[in-house]
Amino acid sequence: MAGESSSYIVTEKLHGANFSLVISAEEQVAFASSSGILAENDPFFGFRSQSLDASLAPKARALRAGLVEAGAAAADASVII
Repeated sequence: MAGESSSYIVTEKLHGANFSLVISAEEQVAFASSSGILAENDPFFGFRSQSLDASLAPKARALRAGLVEAGAAAADASVII
């Protein structure tokens, strides 16, 4: 859209799987693969059974809050890690 810009930071993946966290403006955290948001019962390489969802969600929220505070993300934007 005219007048809007987006920033992207791209890094090399460390693992063959595409795993990401989507943090909404409402601080809801969803987990995703390359094909979309993972369902609650999707095991995706055991990330839930290893409690990665529970340990990563608060850190992702804190990162998003820091990006908003620093002006690197808009307050109403979702952040994808």
